[in-house]
Amino acid sequence: MSDKSTRQLQKYLELSDTGKDIVDITLDAVYMEEEYGIHLTEDETKELKKMCNLSEGVYNSGFDDGVNVGTRNKAKEDLQNLIESTGWSLEKAMQALRIPLEERDHYEKALKKQH
Repeated sequence: MSDKSTRQLQKYLELSDTGKDIVDITLDAVYMEEEYGIHLTEDETKELKKMCNLSEGVYNSGFDDGVNVGTRNKAKEDLQNLIESTGWSLEKAMQALRIPLEERDHYEKALKKQH
């Protein structure tokens, strides 16, 4: 970070009690200027921050959805393996794996589709 950027950051920190939002916005603006030669106004930097937060939210939502799908697929696989290796009913296998009651209908339908 250049001396000028450091002084600007210190100025913003001195002006703010909480400082966090101002620091985040300032650091974004400094980064854009130093890395890409793009000077952003304070309003443009705030808009950039909003867009970054939105994209982070979209990413996190997609990640969470992927984790949920992966968890359900693994549970289906575990149920199928347990049924095949023990000869248990689907109900008994779901009990053994502690599948919540509210989710059991989903697994019953999913496993019936496979057969």
